[in-house]
Amino acid sequence: MLTQKGKIVFFVIILMVAGIISALFLQSSPDIAERPLSEEHQEENGVFVPTSDALSRLSGDISSFGIGVDKVAGSVYFSPDSRFALFQGESNPVEGQLEKGSYVVLVDISKGVMKKIYDGSLVGKPSWSSNFVVFSSDGVYIYNLKDDALNVVSSFGSHPVISPDSLFVAYKNTNEGGVFVYSVESRNSSILTDDTSDTPAVWLKVPTDLLIFKSDGTDLGEGAGERQFVARVDTVTKSIKEYTSVSRGRFFDAVTLGDESVLVSGGFDDGRSDYILNVKNDTAVTLHKNVSVSEVLIDVFSRNVFVYSQNTVTPYNYLGEKMTPLTLQNPPDVDMVKETPLGFNVNEKSVWLSGVSGKPLRSTIRQWNFLTGEFVKEDVSEDGVVTFFSETSLYAVPSEDGASVQFTILN
Repeated sequence: MLTQKGKIVFFVIILMVAGIISALFLQSSPDIAERPLSEEHQEENGVFVPTSDALSRLSGDISSFGIGVDKVAGSVYFSPDSRFALFQGESNPVEGQLEKGSYVVLVDISKGVMKKIYDGSLVGKPSWSSNFVVFSSDGVYIYNLKDDALNVVSSFGSHPVISPDSLFVAYKNTNEGGVFVYSVESRNSSILTDDTSDTPAVWLKVPTDLLIFKSDGTDLGEGAGERQFVARVDTVTKSIKEYTSVSRGRFFDAVTLGDESVLVSGGFDDGRSDYILNVKNDTAVTLHKNVSVSEVLIDVFSRNVFVYSQNTVTPYNYLGEKMTPLTLQNPPDVDMVKETPLGFNVNEKSVWLSGVSGKPLRSTIRQWNFLTGEFVKEDVSEDGVVTFFSETSLYAVPSEDGASVQFTILN
């Protein structure tokens, strides 16, 4: 019989032997599961940065992925954490086929994989949450990013927005009119508003407060007397409170700056107007009105709004208060004002800007110091004319004909 001390020593020896055997087994076992990314590829605050190998696999000819897609058509939309991207892919017509095929293509950046998730066009921008992406095609669809499953939200819908907690999808019902809310858990929809002009814009608070666009005209942007309003809807009581409006125009985008304020963008014809709306005290700060679409670019970072125009970045806080502007220093031998700006991104370290110039057109991505405006570097893509930035760590440059795409890390 072992003494009490002997029992403890024996137990410790057993644990050590078991640990050694387990380590040997793991070292020799086949790698049947995908290994998690090493810590060197994880940014602080949980922001995802893919490995360079994954980006290498994603960059190149679209047709090489073997999914029957030959080019990128339209914008590339990133998820907020940069783990995924979505775009419309098109295939070239084959013998006996008169028209090209259109598909919704999902890019899993963490795995370096592209796949078709729906046969149809991508209409408007998608809406993301932690586990889902919702998009509009010939209806509204929700795709489970974790389980790789697609479900129909509505066969008669458009302009979907998903709540940050992934429980609800608001969309415009294109058959009956008004805004409907879809429950992700029950897969049922219920009517929220019955005005045919209502369009969901963005969730303010989950799950009660939803921001929508309303109008008193059916063809927004054409004709006098047609206005569009911003309204707040309580999804429980279904009460509606109207806020600011634009005359002879329309709102086309909204980004939350917190529970009490939102950046809303609108315009008329080729003009653009942006406002910071405080929905708590019903005040709207006009950042600019009726500017050229190519003259002003806007980005939101850390509840602040950054406006780029002619080498100057002007920040506003979520209350609409103007802060100290930042002048971007011109790169050597470059007059940036002569270029057409296309993409704009701000984070705590850098300001990023893309533009096109020259014949043939080429896309240039430049970086400045966020605090000083000092020019840092530039990258030139000889075969790309449009750059799409993610909110955190990536940008994508499709080629001029869309037949290839390049994914690159912002660093």
